[in-house]
Amino acid sequence: MSRRERLLGDVVIASSRGLEIGALNAPLVRKSEGWIQYVDYADTEIVRANRTSPNIDPSSIVDVDIVWGGRPLIEAVGEPVDYVIASHVIEHVPDLVAWLADIRGVLRPGGTLGLIVPDRRYTFDLLRRETTIAKVVAAWLRGDRQPPIETIFECLVMSVEVDARVAWQEDLLARDWQPLIRERLTDATAFVRDLQAHQRYVDVHCWVFTPLSFLDLADQLNVLGFFPFRIADFYPTEPDSLEFSVRLVAAGAEDSEMIGESIAHARAMAGSRESSRPQSAPEIPAIPAIAAPDVTQAAPGVITARDAGPSDATDAESARRSMRSPTGFVHALARRTGRFWPARTGAAGQQDSTTRRTQPEPPVVPRPPVSGGTFTAHNVRLDDGSETLPEMGQTMDQHPLVHSVARTLGVVFPSGLYGRSLVDIGCLEGGFTSAFARLGLRATGIEVRESNFRNCLFVKSRLDLPWLDFIRDDANNIANHGPFDVAFVNGLLYHLDHPRRFLTDLAKVCRKVLFLQTHVARAEPSEAVQLYGLSELTENEGLKGRWYPEYGELTPEQLDQAKWASWSNNRSFWVQKEYLIDLLRQLGFGVVVEQFDWMGNVIHEMTEGSYRTQDRVLLVGIRTDG
Repeated sequence: MSRRERLLGDVVIASSRGLEIGALNAPLVRKSEGWIQYVDYADTEIVRANRTSPNIDPSSIVDVDIVWGGRPLIEAVGEPVDYVIASHVIEHVPDLVAWLADIRGVLRPGGTLGLIVPDRRYTFDLLRRETTIAKVVAAWLRGDRQPPIETIFECLVMSVEVDARVAWQEDLLARDWQPLIRERLTDATAFVRDLQAHQRYVDVHCWVFTPLSFLDLADQLNVLGFFPFRIADFYPTEPDSLEFSVRLVAAGAEDSEMIGESIAHARAMAGSRESSRPQSAPEIPAIPAIAAPDVTQAAPGVITARDAGPSDATDAESARRSMRSPTGFVHALARRTGRFWPARTGAAGQQDSTTRRTQPEPPVVPRPPVSGGTFTAHNVRLDDGSETLPEMGQTMDQHPLVHSVARTLGVVFPSGLYGRSLVDIGCLEGGFTSAFARLGLRATGIEVRESNFRNCLFVKSRLDLPWLDFIRDDANNIANHGPFDVAFVNGLLYHLDHPRRFLTDLAKVCRKVLFLQTHVARAEPSEAVQLYGLSELTENEGLKGRWYPEYGELTPEQLDQAKWASWSNNRSFWVQKEYLIDLLRQLGFGVVVEQFDWMGNVIHEMTEGSYRTQDRVLLVGIRTDG
């Protein structure tokens, strides 16, 4: 069985959409075989310029399709894919939890993640100890975007020349490595002191695995809700080789028991095939007291097996050579740049409090399927390929506002969106809510109208999105729900008669960011005043603005069918833009910005379109009060 077959299982490449991370000159899937996009840390020119092996012809490196920068991978790709391949990549990522979550976020439900992982017993990581859950959680809490300085120090001291075939025949750990370790301490200390003074990125193996230690770590991550995959196939390291393979299938937090069973099954298989070779490594010297560097740009790193890029088992010898010698490790320090994780968008080294999240709560139990009514606004793409409002053409997951929100969330939550909670207040027919759930968010829509709510339940019943939920309630009762990391309020605020009270209650349950798309009033008369019949400028709840007439007397049936109107008030108050911004700041959203990329043609919209004629804006509030 080839390496590719182990990674992809029964995936049909010709009819599937896939990503390969770090393909370099030896992609496992070629463009001629099906839809495949090559993902890397930088564009093609930079990747070719920074190759670490002189044996790689720069022109043989494939063109990079997607640069994975400081945004969620799903946003870079645009829509979910069927599979992701990453060969000799996972060991490099500084924040393992965030990386797995971001990969899960780009996979459709049931999608495949294929990993090839070096086994430390047969590589230059021989002397290093296997990764512990404590280190993984610590990196996640810190929101690491570069290897910790102690990990770099450990790699400098502990990397040794290893021939995998010799390692299979001899217990290399029985040798006396201490003289070599002591010999390297001075130079390693000098290197990390220089690293502290001259900020740069150093790429090393952040994580160290054997087949069994990988499975133990997966089991512990699953307990914490951080391993959103079921192990479908597991291939332990074979004699004379240096790597093991695992095929993972995207799952949800509610599948924890099933995930655990798959890990136990893989462990039983791996244990029966593993040799009785020693697992312990020598004690690693403590690093001298050195502050972690404030890294703000990519810079030299370490050569690794993935740079050799063996395309199949027949190329195992080239991989074996690249992993046996640590000399490339030292030489590459002058050349290599980091790769394969979203870069922090602010000053590196700053701790982002948003990464200190708790374990995601399990999603609610899906409701039974229901029949939907007539859709009037949201064209949702369902799992069977049908659409709820096909005459609109564009589906909700293609909506510019969804992508606009995703871009901002990628900046606010650089460690990824998987498991973050979002509330869509006044969600209408659930189109935006479902689009956000597709991004990996725990998305809850709140809708009061029965006809709209039934459409929401219909959408939920036709989508395999366990973290999608809907609640029937009045938006004014938002204080009874949450808390949520993100609040999305689209087309609602201008249908309320007490906007200050609503926003005050919302601020109590919104932990980080608010997206507020709404009409606003202007001090001077505008086209919107005549278009919507707005009142003269007045004051309500201490805010200046204009009243908007909603409707006259309506029966309950007529009110339910007035899908785009207010619910319990026959007139609504449009807040003057300046007062609205000031109110958001008072409520703890210390950063308030206006976002424009949702418009499409910005020049047209701001000079002739709805922005100018209807006074409609998108404000983003980010909490800075804790």
